[in-house]
Amino acid sequence: MKKLKEKAKKGFSLIELMVVIAIIAVLAAIALPLYMGYICKTQANESLNALRETKYTWAMLRSVTEFDHPDNHYGSADELMQTMSIQLPSRNWDYFGHNITADNVDVHVTAIGPNLKACLTNPPLEYDYRVFHGSGEDKGVIFSVINSTDERFMPNLND
Repeated sequence: MKKLKEKAKKGFSLIELMVVIAIIAVLAAIALPLYMGYICKTQANESLNALRETKYTWAMLRSVTEFDHPDNHYGSADELMQTMSIQLPSRNWDYFGHNITADNVDVHVTAIGPNLKACLTNPPLEYDYRVFHGSGEDKGVIFSVINSTDERFMPNLND
């Protein structure tokens, strides 16, 4: 009689397996949206990190000439990279220089890449990376993010 009871106790019942599967499903339902949010933030930071790496180049350009010097053309990513001798990740991002004055350049960045998640491309994430040559107490080159279309992935900030 004992042998029959021992054989019956091996393994899990169907109810126990269903409870475990339900717990895993709930955990996945919570974790997946958080994971997708982190992926979108990481992809959004690709262009900002590339622009941050150009700070020294912007400072050198401003120390040599004013931003709106006739030789400075920033109509596209290619022109911006060629003029400043920098490399920007243009595979997923479009860069356009505008609002150019002697002390100010706004680089408008738009998410366009097919490799980006839908959270960044529909509608497209857009922001302006402002490079400003300050005076007085704010002397030096100042960088900031303004006019972000989605603060979840690209908050407005000052570097």
